[in-house]
Amino acid sequence: MTTGGDGDGEGGGLAACGIGTIEQRLPGPHLLNGRIGQVIGLVTDPAHRRRGYGRAVMRGLLYRDLGFTDHPDLT
Repeated sequence: MTTGGDGDGEGGGLAACGIGTIEQRLPGPHLLNGRIGQVIGLVTDPAHRRRGYGRAVMRGLLYRDLGFTDHPDLT
């Protein structure tokens, strides 16, 4: 996620960044489609915190948006 600049993406800096993975594994009782996702990390520049950038990055990485659900053992 970038901020600032002239509206064309120039002059802005990186405000927040996140990394996630999606893996295809063999299906099982708790992994019906065999797909598993993990959020590996998220960072927000200290000057841009408390503005919702980290939340926006997480929303983009959230596995629910890709059809994932909570693991039954965690509920």
